[in-house]
Amino acid sequence: MAGCTKRVQAFIDLVCNVMEAYTVALFLVDEKEEKGVKLYCCRSFSKQIDWDRRIFPGEGIVGWVYREQKPIPAHYFERSTTTLRFYKKNEEIKSLLAVPLPMGTGVLYVDTKRSYTFTEEKEKILSHMALTAFSLIESVKEKEETKKISKLLKISNDIDEILSKKGERKEILVKGSEIIGKGMGLSTVLFVVPDHVVMCCEADAGIKKFNQREFGLNFFSYDGLLGWCIKREKKLVREKIIENRERSFILNKDESLGFFSNFLGIPMIIPNTPLKGGLGLVKKGVERWEKREIDTVSQLAQRLFLGWVNGV
Repeated sequence: MAGCTKRVQAFIDLVCNVMEAYTVALFLVDEKEEKGVKLYCCRSFSKQIDWDRRIFPGEGIVGWVYREQKPIPAHYFERSTTTLRFYKKNEEIKSLLAVPLPMGTGVLYVDTKRSYTFTEEKEKILSHMALTAFSLIESVKEKEETKKISKLLKISNDIDEILSKKGERKEILVKGSEIIGKGMGLSTVLFVVPDHVVMCCEADAGIKKFNQREFGLNFFSYDGLLGWCIKREKKLVREKIIENRERSFILNKDESLGFFSNFLGIPMIIPNTPLKGGLGLVKKGVERWEKREIDTVSQLAQRLFLGWVNGV
């Protein structure tokens, strides 16, 4: 899910004040990643917090609480805080307390540099605060879900609008690619119909504009990722491609369109005809593909292909 919201951060700040803590950290499960929890929101006087650290089940105190779904109070903590996995250096913490969020969704953690601070009463208070944190996070997820649905619906409506006006093939292709690219925050959109067109639309730095390039027909070959999709009439998702920064392998095995991390290839087919094509999409950064996005853009690809075929 997206980064910590102001509302959740304000709540974590409140927890820090109520518990008189040195650090308050909220760890959440990210369904799109591997098992474990990751730091979502934090209030700390420390400059040694490792924001990118993922904690796996059973790893450190937070990992144990997540795996066992039981709270842990440590009234006198004698070990180095680096064993907690999210401090880069030892901070000489004396007491800590960690409680699970409902339904295995995460862990709420607090610590202090004073011994015997977290009483049984404070453990109960923190457990109630974990319930509130859970409610806040569910509210954030619901809003994010609504935004995603609205975004995909707008893309679909915009594609319908350009297809309702019969125009030139190239114009349909360029406008359609830009709608999908901008709407989904992509860095590259490739549209290929073997022996007919090989087009690449690339976003500028701010994804405000897509620059179009048309390659020669011999630039495409079936040994690339998009060729695999077209030949087999199957979708292909490749994520976290890091093994070769020199070649991208989308249109052919020797191309160099630049480094990319997340690729989605969609075959485009018109039933009862031999004509086939493929739509290749590349996300910016390391953002992953969600099933709903894949399903939506698969439908859009077929409609765009049909619009291109019927263009003048």
